[in-house]
Order: sequence, then structure tokens, then C-alpha cells
Amino acid sequence: MIYKRLIRSIKLKLGLKGRINDFFNPFALKTCIKITRKEKVYLDEKILVSCLELIKKKINFKNSILIASEIWREALEKRLSKIEFLISNKDLAEIKNIYENLYLSDLMEGAVSHQNNLHLIKRISQGTRFHFRKKLVEKIIKKNNRNYLKNINNLITSDIYNFGRPFAHPIINNKKVNIEYPDELYFSEFIFRFLKLCQYDEITFIGDGSGLLAPLVVYSNKELLGNINCKYRIIDFAHFAISTFLRINSEEKNIYINLPEEIHKFSNNKALEGSIPKIKGKRLIINQDSFPEMSNTSLKTYLKNQSEETHILSYNQRAGYNKKHSDHIELINQLNYKLIHEENSQLRDDYYLSFYKPIKN
Repeated sequence: MIYKRLIRSIKLKLGLKGRINDFFNPFALKTCIKITRKEKVYLDEKILVSCLELIKKKINFKNSILIASEIWREALEKRLSKIEFLISNKDLAEIKNIYENLYLSDLMEGAVSHQNNLHLIKRISQGTRFHFRKKLVEKIIKKNNRNYLKNINNLITSDIYNFGRPFAHPIINNKKVNIEYPDELYFSEFIFRFLKLCQYDEITFIGDGSGLLAPLVVYSNKELLGNINCKYRIIDFAHFAISTFLRINSEEKNIYINLPEEIHKFSNNKALEGSIPKIKGKRLIINQDSFPEMSNTSLKTYLKNQSEETHILSYNQRAGYNKKHSDHIELINQLNYKLIHEENSQLRDDYYLSFYKPIKN
């Protein structure tokens, strides 16, 4: 335990990703050499406009900062104010340019860091982590569901899934893919197992960041399982929500966006508990990485049952790894959910993939 904490502390101070021993793996280092910038992918202006229409009247920079986690508040302040300014000024050309070159900037800080000013050691650490995760995830999924991997590769290698000029590595037919995708692919296969067991009326993504998970779930639910009537809801800060919406790349009217400042209440410069929109039928709430970073107020806002039955799929750390983290598991229990199934992550130490259902009275 002491050794793990020491390693975690060193990695945190140096901004390193992945496992230290992969720095000495010649095959991992060879993978690093092949990592380059993905070429620019030009976005569909029509889809961008439809996305901005969903959020332009909802965005409120001052209130969004009141909700933001203390861990990311300072980083979000600059980015959210910039996006709000561009949207209010209807500067479509600049917004389109920003997202077509998304990872050259630090706009996705808190979700993905691929900006140009990253130091060499951090870039190598990202490359060696990709090598380890890609090999392991493919091995796991081939064992669990070989057909899933074969089918989902159509999306993973698509241009729209990899827009924004991320650090990328050639895989199938030398198509370059965002090196961050293995962790989301791993979680998406876990989610797919539950989608096969239950048909949901709505799937809600809370805090998907740059949007690498939601497209995998939407694609597998719609294209692989044929659930064409399911609706999808993105709940995230504006600059992240735009990225997720664009990556799903759908002109259909079954995708909604709710900004955090829209569904919380406020009084005296303080964020208060609100609720997500009510729906008829079953809802699945999905979160990766950010439940522990949210306040109890936000967790209650997002997780209170607002449907006939709500299920939760979580890929997160336990409470206690950071003093600023909340105990999201305790709160989930307080909201009358029961843990049905859980697995230790094979990719990340101290992370768990968990499925919750409500306790029926």
C-alpha cells in the first residue's frame, strides 16, 4: 500500500500516465515513435449549429463556476468564459476552428491533455500507457465478446470519432486513432453487457469530457442492438458537451443537452440541489471518472430517480484517494440504490466498474 502511494505521488508530481515499468519496455517505446498528430477532420457545420442551438440560451458562466469541482474550478473558469463569449457573439467560424483543432489547445484540460506544450516525458508516458492498455483491452474483449470488438472498430477508426487533431496511433489499415480510446472501449464493453439485458428509454451521460465514451454506447445500443427509439442526454459543462455531441455526430432529434447550471438551483451565490428532467420509462445513468470529484449537492441533483426506474453504471475510484473527493458510493446508497455487480478494473489500480439498481420497497 505504501509503495503504491509513493508511485502514485511521483506520477502525480511529474504528470505521468500509465505504469512506470512501461518506460523500459522496448515495444511500448516503439509504439511511442509511431504516435503523431491526427490530420484535421472538418466538422459538419449543420451538426455544430444544431448543437449550439441546444445550449445557447442555457449557458451561464457565473453559475457554472459555482457548481464546478474545487479541483477543476480554476481551469474551467478560463475555458467556460471563452466558449460563452464565442457563443454569445455567434462566432461560428471560430468555434468550428477551435473544435477542429481541439487538442492543440488546453480546452479539454481535465478530460484529455494533448496540447502542444506537453513536455517530452509526459508524451512518452501517454504513449507507453496506450501500448499497455490497447493490448490488454483487446485481449479482455476478445475473451468476453469478440464480435463486439470487431463491430465497434468501425466507429473507433472513423474520422468523426477522432476529430480535434489528437495524438494518434495507426491501427486497422493504418487509420490513426486517438490514443485515449482504450479505457473508454473497456468500459463500453462492460456497459454493452447490461444493454443486452435491459432496453432503456433514455441513456444519460454525466461528465463525458471530450466525448470518447458516449459515441461507443450510442453506436452499440442503436447499431448492434437495434434500440432505435432510445433517447440520449448529455449533462456536462458547455465546452465538453459540444465535443461529446459532435463526436456522436447525429442529425436525429433524440439527443439532448443539459448544462449543470441549467439543472441546479441557486441562492446567494451558492449552488443548491436540483434535478434532471423527468422521463417516462427506464433511464440508465453513466459516469466515468468524475463522480468522486462532484459535490454531494451535484450528485443528488444528477442521481435522484426521475424516471420509472433508474440504473447507474459507474467507472470510478473509491472515496479516500483524494481529500477533496466526495464519497459518491455512500451517497448512492443513501439515494436507495443497491450494488448489483462490480468488477475491479484491469486497466487502472483502485478503479471499479459498478452497476446499481434501485431498492424496491
